[in-house]
Amino acid sequence: MKKSIVCLVMIVLLLSLNRFAFAHFGMLIPSDSMVMQTDSRVVNLTLSFSHPFERRGMEMVKPKVF
Repeated sequence: MKKSIVCLVMIVLLLSLNRFAFAHFGMLIPSDSMVMQTDSRVVNLTLSFSHPFERRGMEMVKPKVF
């Protein structure tokens, strides 16, 4: 009986935590996933404010300092 209650509580907690998957995320996206020693030393970074699980980004004003 006690194990089933604990299991039920855990399931309820896990199901209630999935709402965070739709939150906003600040992401730093490099132009290259891997930089080798022979490659160019320049990697461009894109700063994004997104809903990654919905696959859409939001417009973001360029920060003054980064």
